Amino acid sequence: MEKEIRDSNSNSFNKRVFIGLEMDQVKEELTDIQNQLRPYTEKGKFISKDNLHLTLQFIGEIKDSDLQPLKEIITASAEIVEPFYLTFDHLGQFTKKKRQVIWTGIENNPTLFDLYTRLQQTFQENQQLKIKKTAFLPHITIGRKMLLTAPIKEIEPKLSWPKVNTVEVTKVVLYESKQINETLRYLPIFEQLL
Repeated sequence: MEKEIRDSNSNSFNKRVFIGLEMDQVKEELTDIQNQLRPYTEKGKFISKDNLHLTLQFIGEIKDSDLQPLKEIITASAEIVEPFYLTFDHLGQFTKKKRQVIWTGIENNPTLFDLYTRLQQTFQENQQLKIKKTAFLPHITIGRKMLLTAPIKEIEPKLSWPKVNTVEVTKVVLYESKQINETLRYLPIFEQLL
């Protein structure tokens, strides 16, 4: 079942969007991990609690006229997948220009990869929307442009892992990335229930 979140027929010419999974059930736990990392952080920015999510596919700038085909791709990919559970169980990092993107990694989950594969296949079948396919490493970004006092593998054993680290995935969300009052926000504009 699909759900419109807000009017997508606004007068704006472009939207910067991505497809993801919400992490509402574990945002407090993810925030706790961020707080535990703060003493080991020299520089960087932690992702705001409201923006924590798992990205399935970054889309980028699209025209309003492309929203409907994008919603149809999401619906076709997600409606035959049953709800499933994800467990985050480790920390990792990507390094860019001597700064790190810090993330929590997801335990291997075949249903998540099936959903991702269906999404990629549906994009390939669609002639109107072209996206750049990238390698899929499921993770939840918790900090950007970070400079830590030690490698993440040395810091991780010093952290207390949350007791609740599993989230039920029940929908796929199309998010708009938007600056509001100089703050980056990820706003849901469409949801497809699993």
